[in-house]
Amino acid sequence: GDALLAKGDSDAARTAYEEALSHLDVGAMGRNIVEIKMANAGTVAAAPAAPEMPAEVAPAPETPAETTSEGASS
Repeated sequence: GDALLAKGDSDAARTAYEEALSHLDVGAMGRNIVEIKMANAGTVAAAPAAPEMPAEVAPAPETPAETTSEGASS
């Protein structure tokens, strides 16, 4: 559940916590931690998404190459 919650998938995280609780006895150590995590999974705000990059970025205009004088001798 922790990894799913970190990825922003709170619904899947809650399901994972519920699955974990189904395998723990009522008096098991750590059960209360899983219960708290499950309760908080629906209230944790997801991290903001990274800004989208444009689908295609146009290349920067090339600078004209230095022109050589025709007929000039070297």
